[in-house]
Amino acid sequence: MKISVITPSRLAVNPNSEHGNLWLDLALMSVRRQTVFEEHEIEQVVGMNRDTSLQLPFRFNGTIVSHCGDNQALAVNGAVSESTGDVLAFLEDDDTWEPTKLAHQLPLLEHFDFVSSNQREMDEDRATWLRTNDFPTPSGWLMRRELWDELGGFDETFRFHVDTQFLGKLNAAKKKRVHVVERNPDWSRQWLQIVARRSLIAESTEQTPLVVRTVNSKGGMAQIQRDPSAAAVSREEHKRMIDQFGEVPW
Repeated sequence: MKISVITPSRLAVNPNSEHGNLWLDLALMSVRRQTVFEEHEIEQVVGMNRDTSLQLPFRFNGTIVSHCGDNQALAVNGAVSESTGDVLAFLEDDDTWEPTKLAHQLPLLEHFDFVSSNQREMDEDRATWLRTNDFPTPSGWLMRRELWDELGGFDETFRFHVDTQFLGKLNAAKKKRVHVVERNPDWSRQWLQIVARRSLIAESTEQTPLVVRTVNSKGGMAQIQRDPSAAAVSREEHKRMIDQFGEVPW
């Protein structure tokens, strides 16, 4: 099986790196640490929002797709179009995977169309565990390429909520979803109950989520919270999804 790992990136510098390394470095290294790396062929494709001659500080054997436009959807769609795997996995450039992430998720593709995961949210210095986030963000997604092609990828007219809009297309097409969480999760968590309305919840054997998510002060959600114009775009995108799906499709 060939797995294409799709990572959109603005090549932002990790502010906590002593050597000026990028957020992207940690993400890509977490892919290389996957326990299935020797068992399956893993292709890494980075979709950039701008052209650059910047050299990655470690040896990178993947593909870099530049000139993908100025938003996440364009970067992801551009990277997928250049990928060659029969399975697609997604990883934001400021997030990382635990080493067993793919090992837990890949067998589920035999029974489900779409696999997602919750995340352990960390602050920017990656020293403090803030919370468990049960929303199925793209860094936990796994699917066959045929599903991505069938649903048409990300809607490039969306700026912030491309992932939520894609989930709406999954629901509308009645695709079978499974969401992987840590062993013995706290079922009182509100978002876990929300996700369980659309997805079967599967527990891994790990004590913590398979994805580590950085709460980035320059990320999209932070922009929405502090910038009124970004908040207005977010509200407009929510309205569009309600018009399209009858709800915001969590």
